[in-house]
Formats: sequence, C-alpha cells, structure tokens
Amino acid sequence: MQATCLYVDDDTTQLSLMAKTLCHEYRVLTASSPERALSILEETDVHVVMVDYMMPEMTGIDLIEKARKLCPESIYLVISAYSDREYILDALKRGHVYDYMLKPWRRSELVKVIEEAFGVYHERQMKAERLRSLEEERDALAAKANELDQVKSEKDKLSMALQGYITPEDPEEDGRVLLENIERAKKLSLKETLKKAEGNISEAARMLDLPVSTLYYRLKKYGLLQPKHAEHASGSNGHPTYVDQIAGATEGSA
Repeated sequence: MQATCLYVDDDTTQLSLMAKTLCHEYRVLTASSPERALSILEETDVHVVMVDYMMPEMTGIDLIEKARKLCPESIYLVISAYSDREYILDALKRGHVYDYMLKPWRRSELVKVIEEAFGVYHERQMKAERLRSLEEERDALAAKANELDQVKSEKDKLSMALQGYITPEDPEEDGRVLLENIERAKKLSLKETLKKAEGNISEAARMLDLPVSTLYYRLKKYGLLQPKHAEHASGSNGHPTYVDQIAGATEGSA
C-alpha cells in the first residue's frame, strides 16, 4: 500500500507547496477545510495527517479530535506559526499529536518528521498484527483445551462404568471378573462411539484414533457386526457401517 498523507490548511498556497514538496516520496492529499478533510478520511486510508492550527472553522487540535474518531490509527502532526501554545503541548502529552512543526518549515526537516511518523504508523500496525495473531493462538488453545476436557469426560464415564461392573465381594474371582468387566467396558465404549458416529465405522475410527481395519476387527470380536453383513456392510460413502441395532442391544449380549 502506498504511503499516504493528508495536509489540511485554509491557505491554498501552502497546500500547493506541500503537495509539490512531498509528491515524489508519498501520495499527497490536500484539503482546504476541516469538513473536506473529514470527508477524505471517511473514504480513504490515510497514514499521516498534517493540519494547520489556525483555521476559520475550527482549530487544528479540534479537527484532530474529530479525525481520531474516524482514523484512530493515523499519525497526526500540527503545523503552526506559534511555538508557545499550551494547547499543542497538551495534545502532545496526551498522545493525540505525534509532533508539530513551525512555519515556515524547511523541506529537510519536514521530510524527516514525516518519515518518522510513517515509521511509527508501521510499527503500530505490526504490533496490532502480532496482537491479532496472539489472540488467534489463544482461541485455538482454548478450543483444544475444551476438546481435551471432552475427552477426559468420556474417560471418566468409562472409568465409572468399569467400576460399576467390578464385584469385590468375590475375592477369589477378582482377577477373572476384572478381565471380564474390562471387556464389557471396552464393548460399551465402542457402542457409545458408534452411536455418536451414527454407525459409520470410518468416522468412529477417526474419533477413536484407530485404523479402520483395527476397529473393524474389534467390532467383529465383540459381536457388534451381524455375521451375514460383516464383510459387505457399507454406508453411503462406501465405508464399512455399523449394522447392529444399538438401541436394541442388551447387556446380556456382551
């Protein structure tokens, strides 16, 4: 994007002189009134705005206050014939005005100040871009944390289901019961995942982070595929599909 500056002054001679002075380095826009300047700022991206302090309609500081509402990221300079005005110093302190120059100005000094102003503008843009990037990273991390919370919740449900199957009242059979109930819990986990995947094995494999062939084997192992369809069942996308009626399955089939 071409560096663009706007100069506002009710003196048309000054406008012409400024345009000729800076036309080789920058895109120079001029306005002979505050109203015209505000209109330009509404329609055009302006990086540096230079305003004369003493104008009939309003002061340069008043114009800057209005302009900052339209273009808060622009850099503002005041060009004044007065060096001891408290209003300019106050505006500098508040950060509304980056710098000011005295009339009559010298070309070398003017170009130097404007170059510095453009440097400040680009630095602010880079900081804003870094901030946006950090916010995007923060949002991505928050989404990942939410995903991990959901995984943990599923694990907790599985753990509770497993604990509900264990019967420590029979100490001699604890080992056998534990193994049986681990298998029950695995089968229960597969069935719940398949429900969420609406019977699509490929989607269920993705959710479980397993190869499709591995999940297909486990479904056959736990009897979750009807034998006569086990080799040919498929969904609309061509992938193997869970064919057992989940809602109709009973714990007795585990």
